[in-house]
Amino acid sequence: YSIKEIINAAWLIYNGKEYTIPSFKTIQLTETDLLKYKGTYSTPKMDLKITVDSKDGNMMVQASGQQPFKMDTESTTTFSNGQIGLVLELKLNEDGSIKEMLLKQGGGELVFTK
Repeated sequence: YSIKEIINAAWLIYNGKEYTIPSFKTIQLTETDLLKYKGTYSTPKMDLKITVDSKDGNMMVQASGQQPFKMDTESTTTFSNGQIGLVLELKLNEDGSIKEMLLKQGGGELVFTK
């Protein structure tokens, strides 16, 4: 983490803003595990699409018009990237299919569907 990220996190915490402290623990999922998350997600709240893919056992995420980046696996349904303060939480239906994806960043939260 850069000094800027640490100072920003401290400022958010000091001012009572929502901040998720990174766990610094990751788990490794197989390509088969990640396959069910692959696809394009969108939200009606803004013109933004998120493409989820995998590479070498890692979740890769690409937002519209941006370069893909790696997400750390915190659990089988929670992925994060501490450098940009992004957390993705996948909510599943009872049958294991994806119900929705919550994107959390900068204290905001958006719901995406596949």
